[in-house]
Amino acid sequence: MERSVRCLLAFLMSAVVDSHKTVLVIEDNADEAFLFQYAVHEDGCSFTFRFVSDGEEAITYMKGEGPFSDRKANPFPSLVLLDLMLPKLNGFDVLDWMRQTPGCKELRVIIWSGWNYPANIERAKKAGVDSFIIKGLQGDAAKIISLIESELGGEKAGFH
Repeated sequence: MERSVRCLLAFLMSAVVDSHKTVLVIEDNADEAFLFQYAVHEDGCSFTFRFVSDGEEAITYMKGEGPFSDRKANPFPSLVLLDLMLPKLNGFDVLDWMRQTPGCKELRVIIWSGWNYPANIERAKKAGVDSFIIKGLQGDAAKIISLIESELGGEKAGFH
C-alpha cells in the first residue's frame, strides 16, 4: 500500500477508533524532552505524549512504519510539537513532508524552537503552523502545555 495512503488511513482510524488525543513531540535534546515530560506529568495533562528525536523518526512514526507500526501503542497524533533544529531531517523538512502528505496535511503543529529568526517565523506561518514558540523566551513548559490543551480543546490559540 502506498505510504501516503497508509498515513491517511492511520489518521482516519485514529479519529474513529481512539478518541484519546496524542501529541507527537519531536525534540532531539534529551534534557529538554525530559523536562517537558516531567512538566506534563506534574500538570496531570490527560493527553498521550509520544517522543521521537529526529526528523526521519518523526516521519516513520507518522507513517506508522517500523517500530511505530502498532497504532494502539503509537497512535496517530492529533498535534505535533516540532523543534526545527533536528538531526537527519530538520523541522522544516518534516513540516514540508507533512503538508504534502494526505492525512498529515491538516495536522495541528506547534513549532518549539530556538531559531528566533523572522524568516523562520514567516515560513512557519506560510506552512500553516498553528503557533511558534521561542525556546527560552516564551517556551516554558507550562505555557506549551496550556497551548496544547487549547489547540486540542478546539480553540484556536493563535500565533505566538
